[in-house]
Amino acid sequence: MDKKEIQKRLREKAAAKKEKELMKAEKAERARALKESAAKEPKAPRAPKAPKPKRGKRATNDLILKVSVFGAAIVLVGLCVYVVKNSLPDDSDKYESLKSAYDSLLKQNEEYSAENLKLTEEINYLKEENSRISEQVNDLESIINGIELKEAEKEANPYDDTYVSEYYVSKNKSWNLIDNVKTSGNTTDYIEINDRFYYAIYSPKSVTVNTYDGSKELISSENCDVSQGQYFDFGRDCKYVTIEYSSKNTFFVSSGIQTGSKEKPDRGNYFYVVGKNAPANVSLSYAGRCLKSGGTILVLPGTYTDNVDVQNKSANIIGVDRNLCSLISYEKDYKKPPLEIAAGKVSNMTIQAVSDGRHESELSAYAIHSDFNYLTDKTLVIDNCILKSDYNVSLGIGLRRGTITVSNCVFDDVFFHDSDDENYGGEQNIRFINNTFSGMTIHSQEKDNSKVNMTFKNNTFKSIEVHNVITGNSVDGCYKGLKGFYLTEDSAGNSLEDVNY
Repeated sequence: MDKKEIQKRLREKAAAKKEKELMKAEKAERARALKESAAKEPKAPRAPKAPKPKRGKRATNDLILKVSVFGAAIVLVGLCVYVVKNSLPDDSDKYESLKSAYDSLLKQNEEYSAENLKLTEEINYLKEENSRISEQVNDLESIINGIELKEAEKEANPYDDTYVSEYYVSKNKSWNLIDNVKTSGNTTDYIEINDRFYYAIYSPKSVTVNTYDGSKELISSENCDVSQGQYFDFGRDCKYVTIEYSSKNTFFVSSGIQTGSKEKPDRGNYFYVVGKNAPANVSLSYAGRCLKSGGTILVLPGTYTDNVDVQNKSANIIGVDRNLCSLISYEKDYKKPPLEIAAGKVSNMTIQAVSDGRHESELSAYAIHSDFNYLTDKTLVIDNCILKSDYNVSLGIGLRRGTITVSNCVFDDVFFHDSDDENYGGEQNIRFINNTFSGMTIHSQEKDNSKVNMTFKNNTFKSIEVHNVITGNSVDGCYKGLKGFYLTEDSAGNSLEDVNY
């Protein structure tokens, strides 16, 4: 039986009970009326008191009526309690209702948890798949970039994609520095031309270029501004060239295959000419990678943003003018300075590590870094250069069993130390000649087999700091006392007396 049926029956019982009460109330009202009517009638003379009679049938009925009324009241209260109690769920019903809701929510939560686990697994799978695809994309980009680079190199020189824009010097031929070309006054002798090549001419002043045919008959004469380096394709008809110049600092070099035959000329040391107007626009770093040990890179005027690494070969990087030829790098990284070199020569260049406020690195870059084993038993010359680093000292040197000469340079500071490897110790030489700089820091490794000969001539600088990295001792103003460091007898003319012998 459901709740509605129970409530219906209770309402019916309550209505019946109410009807009985109304009937009883009517009877009581009639009795009261009778009583009042009797009270209004004249009283009869009091009869003599008789013995109390026994309770009659009417008294018994009144008692029964009272008991019935009281019982009916109790029943009514009980029915009300029952109705109220059954109209709201009892504690047991509440518990069952809550338990049922809880079980439903628990089941729903388990379903959601299972669904969430499934989605998490799918997300992890998608992340792994995305990582795998990203690696594939990076690999493909590397491959594409490599292909594009090779295609660009091939386009630059379709006849030799191995030695793109490779230049050479042969002292037996006329395409060399003009100092090696025969001259008469300020005019060169006839220079034989190979039509497979471009030719580069540089001079701080204008030159006149005369072209001739095979019979040395004049074809053309042209006054040319070559202050930024100019490239010439003299063509098939031209067999000879003469150059009229007014500055001894004039270069005339061959500069790569032009057209026609795929035949490679015999090469001595590889020779590269780099410049903004080059037919094959080769970067300094690319020229450095391709350069044979002992070769030369001629740098025409311009600003080159690059990181050049020639630490594993003897390389000559020669600018035409240190005020016109700049190699700069915005990398702050110690391992990516503008130039890393071990042996050879750097001259007529401005080399700078420039801060752009964006790059970060734990160790910061020098302008030139030379701390490589390839120096052993070799020489390095840095001449007529301007060196600067916004992050660190201008020049960082790690000596080996070789000789480093720094001459006619302007820089902020220099840091150097003796060899930190017993295998590359022995006699080491460092020479500073005619330089202007602010300070020098020397670190000693205290190696038993290291002997460092230091030569200072006509240098202007303010301070020397010396550190013994073994003992931790430091000395300001003098390198003396460092184990294995010796001042040479020809040291003289310096602004600091400590380095005058």
